[in-house]
Amino acid sequence: MGICFSYSYFFGEHYINRLVSKKASKLFLPILSIYYLFCFFKRISVLLFFIPFYNIIVIERDVIPKAFIPLYLPLLKFFGKKIVFEFDDFIEQTVVPQKKYFELLKISDRIIVGNNYLKEMASRFCDSNKIKIVNTTIPFKEYQIAHEKVKSSKKNKKVVSIVWIGSSTTMAYLEGMLSYFENLKTINKFKLVVISNSPPKYETINNNISSLIEFIKWDVTTYLDHLAQCDIRIMPLHDDDWARAKCGFKLIQYFGVGIPVVTSPLGINIEIVDHEINGFFASTKEEWQRYLAILIENQDLRLEMGANGQKKVRSRFDNRKIHKDILNFYREIISSNTGSIKTSKQPVITNIIKPNENFNQSNVKSKKMLASFIDYINKGIIVCPTCEEHLHFYSNHSDQSELQHFCRCTCCNREYPVSKSIARFVPSENYANSFSLQWNYHVKTQIDKFSGLSISKDRLISESRWNFAELKDELILECGSGAGRFTGPLCEAGANVISLDYSTSVEANYSNNSEFNNLLLLQASIYEMPFKEEIFDRLICLGVIQHTPNVELSFKTLFKFIKKGGKFCIDVYAAPYSYLHPRHIMRPFTKKMSSGNLYKFIRWYVPKLFPLSTYLHKIPLIGQYLARIVPVANWRSNLKLKDENMWLEWAILDTFDWLSPTYEYPQTAEKLKKWCLELNLSSWEISRERGLYIIRGTK
Repeated sequence: MGICFSYSYFFGEHYINRLVSKKASKLFLPILSIYYLFCFFKRISVLLFFIPFYNIIVIERDVIPKAFIPLYLPLLKFFGKKIVFEFDDFIEQTVVPQKKYFELLKISDRIIVGNNYLKEMASRFCDSNKIKIVNTTIPFKEYQIAHEKVKSSKKNKKVVSIVWIGSSTTMAYLEGMLSYFENLKTINKFKLVVISNSPPKYETINNNISSLIEFIKWDVTTYLDHLAQCDIRIMPLHDDDWARAKCGFKLIQYFGVGIPVVTSPLGINIEIVDHEINGFFASTKEEWQRYLAILIENQDLRLEMGANGQKKVRSRFDNRKIHKDILNFYREIISSNTGSIKTSKQPVITNIIKPNENFNQSNVKSKKMLASFIDYINKGIIVCPTCEEHLHFYSNHSDQSELQHFCRCTCCNREYPVSKSIARFVPSENYANSFSLQWNYHVKTQIDKFSGLSISKDRLISESRWNFAELKDELILECGSGAGRFTGPLCEAGANVISLDYSTSVEANYSNNSEFNNLLLLQASIYEMPFKEEIFDRLICLGVIQHTPNVELSFKTLFKFIKKGGKFCIDVYAAPYSYLHPRHIMRPFTKKMSSGNLYKFIRWYVPKLFPLSTYLHKIPLIGQYLARIVPVANWRSNLKLKDENMWLEWAILDTFDWLSPTYEYPQTAEKLKKWCLELNLSSWEISRERGLYIIRGTK
């Protein structure tokens, strides 16, 4: 989403693992002292040499050693950075000394807490207006998958599983209520499953109860499956500040796998649990026994309450519900006027095609595009990119009486505008602004029907190796619309094409291809595509993923939307071949220029160096390699264009494409092979052509 981040921990994983395993030798403390000193200097290095390049510093909970408060905090403020302080526990008991806690709250520009109780606590020491509540969330889809695996096996169980999950530090909550199970009339109908890093203290437990306990050691790879197999969840708490400050992570986990709960009515539990709908509140021994007995005896009630719990998590505690709010939260901090933050403002690129030329809302083409969009929504192919629920399309009049179109999620209520016949699922200003300018300036440069050539179609056929006669009526996803150089040939073959781009280049595509009734254009992110999974017959993604923030994630995300047996073709810049190009010397400087200024610069210098590049190309054998020294995209050795004007326009376009993108990450063949193996594809191959790796095959 255009935000780059890195993290820096004080102690490393090795230290944490040694501490948790309790296998510390006699030498551990002396070695720790040396290691502590090393960590201190590492942190100072981060502050001095890396922090100046970031806009925001996020401090998570107790991350600054108390001895260095006088040094760290002034340094942070010296660089004029915005500070965000995050915590989700009763920090007054975990942060020592208290002075550090007070100082952090005072100097922080924003504070993130996990619930209202923590907000009230922090408000005693700072302005409550700078505190944001972000509830604990889970990746609901993973929990739902775990639930579906065991859903059928949980019916008609003779022995019901009551589960408690937690660490040894919170085991006291469970041990304090184990006696409640002794007098349950249903004692032969249940077992108590304890998932933890260590078992309860059996010597303090009645023998009748200890025989009912099944201990499972917590493991990150298996705990979710163990959890899903259980039937009832318990969460007893003591009425104290620590319990009231808890953020309900375990409750949300249980609801995620469809398990009803019995819990103490404290803190955020009251917000998460709806009494007698998805669980029960129990304060006394008698209430615990009564509600547990009801759930043990009534299977239908357990299933109904578990389903209600899942609905609650899906609507409020799924991490896909809040991540955009968090991104907007960080954007607001960066754009705020307080402090001395400098932001690089990229110009908002608007379409340069005359509005009355192609984008008249009453235009027949516009109405057809909207009709296609509504049809895909009604078929359930296009869904909310945040929660994957159904969208509702509607229109209304603005203050100027213009008809405006929107689609809104029926679950999370997120609203997405539809402007110029194109649904917009991302902000108009983002890291792809340079592509917006590029393709709206060069609307027709690479389009076959305007050039009178078949360069784009030939490349599409060459890379995909698809038989175009087989594409008729197939549903094809094109990721990376550009100006639509590949969109047109796909539509001409009779395929039903949905083409998207992160930038406003989709408007250039509309200008070039809106005559096709089998085309739908969207502006969306490759990481949050608004589609039902496994719905497309084919996928094409050319010239895109090397320009995304996380190439591996981009590559693997694409396959979520292809049917089993569907075909794909993806290309990416080849490493290390691509790194040997002079553009990589220039890009650290040119990508920081505004898109408009960079384009003017390229428009000025390319015509001056183009004759030199052309001359070098003519030298036998080594010409095309010598020409690489000149930072001009000259395709004399690869393409057959009509005239010098066409050569020059292609050179300006592709030189800008070299130097402007925010991201460019070429990939090795070894990495690509590894990703394909991890995806367990039916068939695939990787070939190298013109500095690209092309990955094609069948899912």
